[in-house]
Amino acid sequence: MKEEFLASLSTIARKAAQANFKLGSYEINITMQRAKTVSSEELLILMFDYYEAAQ
Repeated sequence: MKEEFLASLSTIARKAAQANFKLGSYEINITMQRAKTVSSEELLILMFDYYEAAQ
């Protein structure tokens, strides 16, 4: 799953994500720029969908 996620990113974003993984961060990274177009309910649904798919 992590490899698919990294492959979907641009080179710069991939390097940042790899650094975050090494620091103990996870694949879910929600920026305020992306989150501002989604309601809290929609965001929770997306997060739960992602979580269930990762299980």
